[in-house]
Amino acid sequence: RAAGCKVIDGLGMLVNQGIIGIEYWTGITPDAGVMRLALEEVFRQ
Repeated sequence: RAAGCKVIDGLGMLVNQGIIGIEYWTGITPDAGVMRLALEEVFRQ
């Protein structure tokens, strides 16, 4: 950031990896928005 570079937190990658895993094991496609909100809440604690 100090050098003016864009910083990406990796949360999107974590959400998408989780979606792939849940789809693989259950056949159900979870809502990415719901998962992201849940993770944001966990990381705020």
